[in-house]
Amino acid sequence: MNIFNLSIKKIFSALLAQLYRFLFDRYVEVYWTYSLADKAKAGAKLHAAHIPYRIRVRSASGPMRSARGLIPTIGLRNDYMYHYTFLIRQSDFEMLPTNFFYNLTQ
Repeated sequence: MNIFNLSIKKIFSALLAQLYRFLFDRYVEVYWTYSLADKAKAGAKLHAAHIPYRIRVRSASGPMRSARGLIPTIGLRNDYMYHYTFLIRQSDFEMLPTNFFYNLTQ
């Protein structure tokens, strides 16, 4: 077996892995919050673990929108105005420990 055949096998296997990831490895929701501080903590933790992620931002629903009236009195500022959802690839999610986001808010 020569080196050329070995390198073709490696290239083909890498291409198949990328094709599988492109077709079947979808993004799944792993964490959601209304708080900017929790959003920053979750993003920092995923970044430190070298896990690529996406954040989906939506405006808050009815009860959370009504919390905007509390902003001047309790100092929430931009908290509770948006709903942040963290999405990571399913293969990365399966490799995370079960308590990865457990003590995030303490």
